[in-house]
Amino acid sequence: MASVQVSVVVTAHDRKKYLKGAINSLLRQSVNRNLLEIIVVKNYLDREIDDFLSSNNILNVLTDSKSFGAKLSEGIKSSKGEIIAFLDDDDEFVPQKIDRIIGVFKENKGLNYFHNGIIPLNESGAEIKELKNSRKGNDQFLIKTPLENLAELRVLSRLRGDWYMSCIAIRKKAAAEFLDFVNSTSFSLDRVFFILSAARTGSILLSSEELTRYRLHESITGIKSDFHEYCQRKLKFFENTFNVLLQLERAVEKSNTLKQYIEIQKTHNVENILLYDCRGKRIRRASAAINLYRSYFDIKDRIFLFLSILMAFSFLSPKVTSYLHYLYQSKRILS
Repeated sequence: MASVQVSVVVTAHDRKKYLKGAINSLLRQSVNRNLLEIIVVKNYLDREIDDFLSSNNILNVLTDSKSFGAKLSEGIKSSKGEIIAFLDDDDEFVPQKIDRIIGVFKENKGLNYFHNGIIPLNESGAEIKELKNSRKGNDQFLIKTPLENLAELRVLSRLRGDWYMSCIAIRKKAAAEFLDFVNSTSFSLDRVFFILSAARTGSILLSSEELTRYRLHESITGIKSDFHEYCQRKLKFFENTFNVLLQLERAVEKSNTLKQYIEIQKTHNVENILLYDCRGKRIRRASAAINLYRSYFDIKDRIFLFLSILMAFSFLSPKVTSYLHYLYQSKRILS
């Protein structure tokens, strides 16, 4: 019998609505089931779900921890595969994803980290065409690590190689080195895994191939909340992310390129903190707009140009700018 090659860690906290859909996407994978281990880490008992997991030979790990990082750590520790992939309970894998993961790690012996593109879905599971990648084909970049030059950051920024846990697969040997850090936080774990992998000797592979069906809904976006609640949720998220970036900065202090990357991400987070905190002083908004413009020239990512313009506008009218951004996100995701 073939041994397990990939372990998929599925995490769920309180929510039950989407979990069976996520699991079914794994059961429909094109690879031999013996090559795939499925581990569900959740904080609740549910007879129907638990029977479903048991009948499909899925490891069911019950935890009292509220921390996302702690759940991921428990899943990694329980895994048998050489490669670990992650799947949020509300997302899904396309049928060929595990086969693709096995292939890229087999072809690249020093590979520590793989990241793929997404198919964005609305709450009901329909594709959001306005958010789909307009580029044709499959862009793929193999980058040696530790990261050493700015050009590689431009590729990273274009392919969003540090976003979405459900797009990440990592070699277990690498993940084991990060467990203490991962266990200590609940925020921006996608950036944590990317940055710590990029600091390790080996390589990372970034692909635009759409292998993950990524669901956007209320508990993620907050767009059905009233405007004030939406701002408070976003503000809390970006403040927590900023604190994680400060911790990561200390963890990779020997890598100037990664420190530069983290500095750019901090600039992005400061902009969002100011965007959702209408009390922010104008001089800080002007400074953030200038720093975002500099980041645009550093990595040539148009999102930073857009954000610099947005921040400059917020210098004149912070609340109106925040509200317009809220309306834009609502229309884009709910339409």
